[in-house]
Amino acid sequence: MARILGLIPITIVLALATGGASGAAAKHAVAAVPTITHGVIVGDVTASTALLWARADREATLNAVLSGGRHGRIAQAPARAEDDFTARIQLEHLAPGTTYRYRAWFTLGSHGSPQGPPVKGSFRTAAERDTAAPLRLAFGGDRDRFDEFCRLIRQEIPDGTRVVLRGSVVTGRRWKDGAPFDSEGAGTSDLDLTLVGDEAVALFKPTGFFVPGVHSRPVSEDDPDIAPALIPLREGLMVMVGRPVNIQASRDLVIRFRGDLLDQPYLTLIE
Repeated sequence: MARILGLIPITIVLALATGGASGAAAKHAVAAVPTITHGVIVGDVTASTALLWARADREATLNAVLSGGRHGRIAQAPARAEDDFTARIQLEHLAPGTTYRYRAWFTLGSHGSPQGPPVKGSFRTAAERDTAAPLRLAFGGDRDRFDEFCRLIRQEIPDGTRVVLRGSVVTGRRWKDGAPFDSEGAGTSDLDLTLVGDEAVALFKPTGFFVPGVHSRPVSEDDPDIAPALIPLREGLMVMVGRPVNIQASRDLVIRFRGDLLDQPYLTLIE
């Protein structure tokens, strides 16, 4: 019995030591990756550039990815002690008047090293002033008419549906031959709307798809009956803008593929 009692203090000491070591290890494991303590902030936004800023809890490397439209190569940026652990990434070659979604995080080194929890957000580039902009081309610069156009769409589409505007009204030139918007006279160029989301895709008949259940053909003069529920909306929009309006539906992966990989610009009207 005395021997057993004598072992008790030793056991307790060992348990405490082991527990302390485990606690220290756990604390070290929690702190093994850098985290964002302030930000993310996107500022100095122009029609084609923006500055993404964040602060880490130590020296680390800031990383970011974008979606929603075209963009240039996104470089990593170091967060150094002499800069109070802040880092900035210059975002370039952005599309004007476009809503971008970003995801930013810190790592302890280059790509592939342990990374901290990401922060997500969005920002919108300024409307382009020096070249063709959708507001000027399709709405004569009338912001109220543009807002009414978006309001009419919003009240007729399923909740949670994103709406993007694509084509020559965004680029200023026709894709097939490079002709300027409305080159054949006022109101001759059409507006290409894409509804993004599962419920929007469900509005189309099975025969109304380029890719079944994924990417539809547009409701247009050539294909007016493939989405009967959208006919009143299309007709109302055409009266408002005085030009043809085509409406199709896609899943988000199609928009990301065309915008991010194929560099086909688009303007998000409704998130």
